[in-house]
Amino acid sequence: MGFMLSIPSWTPDLTVDNETIDQQHHEMLALGRTAIYLLKHQNTPLFRQQLPDIMDKILELTSRHFVTEERILARNGCPTLAEHQHQHQQHLNTLDELVRRAKEGRIDGMGFIKALVSSLYNHMYEWDLACKEFLRKESTDRRFLVTTHSPPMYATGVEREGTEY
Repeated sequence: MGFMLSIPSWTPDLTVDNETIDQQHHEMLALGRTAIYLLKHQNTPLFRQQLPDIMDKILELTSRHFVTEERILARNGCPTLAEHQHQHQQHLNTLDELVRRAKEGRIDGMGFIKALVSSLYNHMYEWDLACKEFLRKESTDRRFLVTTHSPPMYATGVEREGTEY
């Protein structure tokens, strides 16, 4: 299978100057690259063993990331919040459908890769960088905490509770 699409590595030009959001973006990119690697090796036991878990982790992290991001944008008065939320919901709907199909044994590897690459690119480059001033502002309200975790193939997988933004 010759995939032409790829997910870039994290670079400083992707930063929105918010440690939590930047870390989640970094993790989303890493999980996306892991999924593409597995999809390139569909005829291996590694693919069958790990892809469903990786897809679930991508969906879970993406959902949690969007909640975190929307809270920050709302609290900081982002004028494009409604459009941002709409983009998030469209992306989640697409990912959810692809994960559901994969669990039913109807994996659409190229569809998943295209959706992932497109949405990560659009999300980070077009939406988040455009809202950078509303994402980098730190909240003074310490009641809002988020939990992040590291991708399974790149760290211990131990969750870090109470990461503040």
